[in-house]
Amino acid sequence: MLTRHRCRRVGLRLATLKNVTAWVEAHGREPQMSGELSERLMANQLKALRTRASRELLASQDRLGLLNDNQR
Repeated sequence: MLTRHRCRRVGLRLATLKNVTAWVEAHGREPQMSGELSERLMANQLKALRTRASRELLASQDRLGLLNDNQR
């Protein structure tokens, strides 16, 4: 059973994944740490999403395979 706190956390992670996915679709590539501030922020968000816990929670919503960083 998901607690209210856990539901909120999952919702925030899902929103972040959607934002990163939209960025990748708009730019045709993953955000890089060498880019402008907004791109670096997006790169940090993607890095945070690639933790094991996030991958397990969000795998079904990861349309572009962004959470699988073994190729990147």
